Amino acid sequence: MSGVRFTTPVVCALYGVARAKGWEIIPPVTKDAGHYLEYMVATSHGNSHYTPLISCSDNDEVMSIVADIRSIIDKWVPPETSEDLDYAIHESMNNVFDHSESPEGFFIHCQKYPEKHFVELAIIDLGVGVAESLQQNLTYSDMSPMEAFEKALTIRITSKPDQNAGEGLSSTLEWVKYNQDAGARGILLSNNHIWLTGKTTQGITDRGKICWPGTLLWLRIPFSPQNNIVDVWDILGIGSDVDIDSI
Repeated sequence: MSGVRFTTPVVCALYGVARAKGWEIIPPVTKDAGHYLEYMVATSHGNSHYTPLISCSDNDEVMSIVADIRSIIDKWVPPETSEDLDYAIHESMNNVFDHSESPEGFFIHCQKYPEKHFVELAIIDLGVGVAESLQQNLTYSDMSPMEAFEKALTIRITSKPDQNAGEGLSSTLEWVKYNQDAGARGILLSNNHIWLTGKTTQGITDRGKICWPGTLLWLRIPFSPQNNIVDVWDILGIGSDVDIDSI
């Protein structure tokens, strides 16, 4: 943390994980950043621009967290964007309980930036990882970790087809990709693997070493994306047969 000068959702969530695990933390050289991180870990209250740093180990708390996040973004984004964020956040949190086997659950932090016209959020866990979860299904157990990681990010692929549709994480990442020109950005780190949509780049890589021991998802969503999630499903030719309102 020593190089941190500005606190963002992913920095706050990482700090929360480190504090919870008792890892050694080198404080930021900038005092303001250090004080803010300590405040975010200690407070249980957000404000009109951000949620508190939330630690969740109970699936029953997911809906209230989604409600907290919507309370800070609803008046700033069109209704369809709010619904899509609701879907993306809900599915990302549920994935932790459905697939990650993370004993600590997850940490999440969300903040809106009205002057920049986007929302950022980070969800972090210390579970088995995306590829490793899929490999638990015998259909995919012979895949290499890289093959399994890529396969897991394909819509309607899941390690538990009897319980899940396999659309949540993959649809969220496709939503980011198809809104890249509108300013959407995303990073998914899981063990050795990285999925990235940046300003001018998109791709999946294997770093050959642990980037994050579990799964780290960071999203930047513009207030007014070019395409909503149902648009993306139509673009991909899979239809809009998922009712977001029923999630």
